[in-house]
Amino acid sequence: MICDKGELPVKLNISSSRICVGGKPAAHSHNCIPGVNLSSFGLCSSNTYFCSSKAIHGEEHPCVLDLLDHYYLTDEKAVLSDLVETKCVREEIIVKIRELIGFCVSEMTEVQHLCGKRMHRALGEKITEQYGILWRDTRSSPMSGECIEKLSQAIKSFSELARQNCEYLREGGVEETAEKRLEAVEGKLETLTEQIGRLSELTEVEERSLITTESFLVCRCGGMITFYSSGQ
Repeated sequence: MICDKGELPVKLNISSSRICVGGKPAAHSHNCIPGVNLSSFGLCSSNTYFCSSKAIHGEEHPCVLDLLDHYYLTDEKAVLSDLVETKCVREEIIVKIRELIGFCVSEMTEVQHLCGKRMHRALGEKITEQYGILWRDTRSSPMSGECIEKLSQAIKSFSELARQNCEYLREGGVEETAEKRLEAVEGKLETLTEQIGRLSELTEVEERSLITTESFLVCRCGGMITFYSSGQ
């Protein structure tokens, strides 16, 4: 690549890509990170060099790569998307959440029978209600932030109720076997909280178009960066 205000050509560095062209990884519209994808073009000859907040004062004006965050004139028909990867991770988390809530309800029921205690009606009804909500809302992996927030609130309510139920089952003392099973439930509730944290951290699906030799970058110093060869 060359900058019309720079003095040196540089190579566009792409370490990996899901698409290859001519056996080499293809670049997308956001592969323009200074120091990662591009290195310095040497000295800058732009008359608007100091329009950049990164400009260095002195007799010489070294390139500061103050680039806008994407390429222009990209190929909008050729798109890279992380839809598949994001969906797979979300589905994995959802399966785990269903396993965890199923385990907690099953173990608390078993301990109740083991201890010969009557069900706490108020807690039991609320846990059943939250369990039903969670089972319904995890039939498919949520894709929107609103769905994930709703699921997070349901898990928080379920976990609080389940912990209260564990304390109820401990009232009057329990045998070692029952205590270990209740501790296992509490451990699973911690894991449940971690899973919803993982789900919340997943970003929305991003789609980025591929760049071509007609694509270009703009520098805030006033330079235009273009391709002088395809690199193939």
